[in-house]
Amino acid sequence: MKTRTIFSIDKDTEIWGGSVSLLTKLPCGNELTVASSDIFCEGVLRKGEYVRLRELIISRRAVPSIPNKVDYTLRALLSVKKLGTREEEWRIYSEIPVTLVARVAAEATPVSLNIKGMTFSLEKDTFEPGEEVKLKYFTQNIRTMTVSLIHEANLQCACPQYRTICSHVKKQSRERILSVEEKNPGSGFVTIKIPGYAEPSYNYLWEPPEVTYWSLTFGAYSRWYLEVECVKASGEAIRFQIPINVVTEEKIEEKLFEETVEEPKPFSKPLDPRLITVSASRGAPKITFIVKNTSSTPLKGVTVRISAIKEELFEVKPYVYGIAELPPNEEISLDYEEQAESYQVTIEDSEGNVIVKRL
Repeated sequence: MKTRTIFSIDKDTEIWGGSVSLLTKLPCGNELTVASSDIFCEGVLRKGEYVRLRELIISRRAVPSIPNKVDYTLRALLSVKKLGTREEEWRIYSEIPVTLVARVAAEATPVSLNIKGMTFSLEKDTFEPGEEVKLKYFTQNIRTMTVSLIHEANLQCACPQYRTICSHVKKQSRERILSVEEKNPGSGFVTIKIPGYAEPSYNYLWEPPEVTYWSLTFGAYSRWYLEVECVKASGEAIRFQIPINVVTEEKIEEKLFEETVEEPKPFSKPLDPRLITVSASRGAPKITFIVKNTSSTPLKGVTVRISAIKEELFEVKPYVYGIAELPPNEEISLDYEEQAESYQVTIEDSEGNVIVKRL
């Protein structure tokens, strides 16, 4: 999911960080972060406007939007420091509702079942709402046969607070849509129509990628099946189920989710990285970085993110500095306190230019 976030800063502000996240709510009301992307780290943003494009990676197992069950919100967040302290003063955020749409489809497959001398078959196991299910049967010594269309649907939730059973998930009884009874059946067909309002079949069970939430799962399912109950002349009852799929689309698209929000407009032509120069002046106890714009284009909403790279592997204590504009042939300088073997400097602007330099 592509997002375009605008941060309008009305005064110079010290921040702890900024991000954009896709959220939903668990049955207990607690928020669940399905996907998130950092935009800013700790640092200072000068007065101005900062436009940032980020792509949220959404698991294919994430539950799509389900009316009256699962809703999603896209939230942009900025954490502001309390002046002169190491505390958070407040959080500035904006959010909009979004819809995740999964195109549910399945390849139709014939079904054949033999049980205790009886044979049941379907030409296919996938149907659309309003379509008829035609079950062919062959039986012997059966007094009555009842075929019912059953639907089951509910949320699934497990978390450390409620362990494997969430007390806020209401147990939903299965719904018997329609039943057809045949007396003394021999061979023939039973026809049952899928209702036009039928919810499609699905089964989603999402788990967060972070190991700190290893015990959390969130999901939802919608199952359809034919339940067949036969009573033999001897009085013996035989009951079994034949799963079927209900789909609302004839063709599945490659991507799972379709965005209902407006697609972010593409940025202009990328800036040549060679036109942005970075130099450093080392000294105790800090190092000063100088970033210069040697291009002929003013850069809007510029942030310079500096991080120390220790042992060529570990990035520590990143710091960001933002200004509203960096004109041509102008430069900015900033101090960084962390001493390391090498440094990574990332320059980003509101036009989507991202330039990374190693010193």
